[in-house]
Amino acid sequence: MKYFALILFLTFNLVFAQQKLNFVQYHFVKSNGYTADQRNDYLFFDDKEKYYLNFKMKKDHSLYQFDDLLKSDFQNVSKDMMLNKKSNSSNYFEYKWHFKLPNSYITSDTLDYKWILEDGNKEILGYNCKKATAQFRGRTWIVWYAPEIASSFGPWKLDGLPGLILEARDENSLLTFVATEIHTNSNYNLPQFVSEFFTLRDKATSYERYITIENNALKETEKEIKASFPIGTQFLDRDLREDLLEKSFEWDVD
Repeated sequence: MKYFALILFLTFNLVFAQQKLNFVQYHFVKSNGYTADQRNDYLFFDDKEKYYLNFKMKKDHSLYQFDDLLKSDFQNVSKDMMLNKKSNSSNYFEYKWHFKLPNSYITSDTLDYKWILEDGNKEILGYNCKKATAQFRGRTWIVWYAPEIASSFGPWKLDGLPGLILEARDENSLLTFVATEIHTNSNYNLPQFVSEFFTLRDKATSYERYITIENNALKETEKEIKASFPIGTQFLDRDLREDLLEKSFEWDVD
């Protein structure tokens, strides 16, 4: 799997599929109050399906922009995650990777969470947006969606509202997604390598199994970091997944 992903990574090019898609660029920020990590994420969607991609920074520490996706040379792109979901399904297929793991994974994840429609309006990129909230895997998400754009999709796994989600943040503003560019009924299409990658969905690992593997890798990393400090150093007691999008899961046992 790792070798196959590497081949896709090195041959990333703009050979498009036949069907045209809408496109949104989201600016993602993860902030702990002291430092902030950021990147640009990309949503391609039509009325049947979504593909969500994210990339880390370039080698010069600048962010990838949409124009970068239109270039043919993607050898230096550092792929973090790819996600695919059909509009008539609650099942997500996702490419997952962690530097401590010997292999990358295609995972299968089924979601079931409920949105609460709230009072409030906000303009984003010229669209009048409405507010909604939901509890999802250890976080309360506050989002703004545009009913004018007839799509139930949004950034990452935040879907299911009567309009495209253009902004999302958790209640503590630790994690934020904000749309910075949008093209509806555009001439842009999905890079072929992305759809081809998800032909491997029949080999998907269950998400619960992957999270167990990931948590073990996180524990190993935490142990190594603590071991690098002088003996007797006191550490704050903090959740292993505190800075991650998903803190807890429906299968967790107290």
